[in-house]
Amino acid sequence: NIVVAEANHKMLLYVYASVIVLCAVAFRSWRAVIVAVLPLLLTSVLAEALMVKLGIGVKVATLPVVAL
Repeated sequence: NIVVAEANHKMLLYVYASVIVLCAVAFRSWRAVIVAVLPLLLTSVLAEALMVKLGIGVKVATLPVVAL
């Protein structure tokens, strides 16, 4: 479980970094980066909060769901 939790943090970091880089390259605007990243961040936090509330643990099967 510790390995999965570490992979979750790494995966989210990679997802956020790739979205930031791709938005910065595509739109060339820091505002576009913020508009794209803030909903992504909010959704990730709310998804993890819902998983805790429902008692769903972070597993290999739920890792891609959190990333999406």
